[in-house]
Amino acid sequence: MEEKTAYEASKEQSQDVACLMLLSMVPELQKQFEDMEAYDIIIQLKAMFGKATRVERFETVTAILESRQKDDEPVGPYILRMIRLFENLESLGVPLVNELATDIILYTLYKGYANFVVNNHMNSLDKTIHELLWMLKTAEKSIKGEPQKNILMVQKEKNTFKKGDNKNKKKASGKQGTGKTVAKSTKP
Repeated sequence: MEEKTAYEASKEQSQDVACLMLLSMVPELQKQFEDMEAYDIIIQLKAMFGKATRVERFETVTAILESRQKDDEPVGPYILRMIRLFENLESLGVPLVNELATDIILYTLYKGYANFVVNNHMNSLDKTIHELLWMLKTAEKSIKGEPQKNILMVQKEKNTFKKGDNKNKKKASGKQGTGKTVAKSTKP
């Protein structure tokens, strides 16, 4: 008798879960799953959308790994795009810890932010991504405000020898003999 009541209670709970699942679906899927139990609905949904999730996760990870800020791109929209990618990855079941997300962002910034990155590492700044965004926007003002200056340094070569040293140098570097002596032949 207890088994029968436990089974009926389980069946009722399954129907409640199935109803909740159906309420959250679009009408086309509701019609397709209306006569199924909750477990069967989950299996079918995994079969239908499981691969799409894997593909979307792959595409999101690829987008993160290929991201690089362009020299003329403002830091704000770039960081917001990265945050959206991180949040998308989290919604797909692969959350990134804040430190890893920060490291990825710092790595993908363009080379003008090199001093900012070094300063961040030296001071061990543990900030959230949103705090990092505001710090980068502040740093952007000074980075974009100062044009890069390329300096070419040309220096006249100094003569390292004194006048007296040149004579000794010529004697030492002149053509030396081979150390062989050739005997003169005597003709009879």
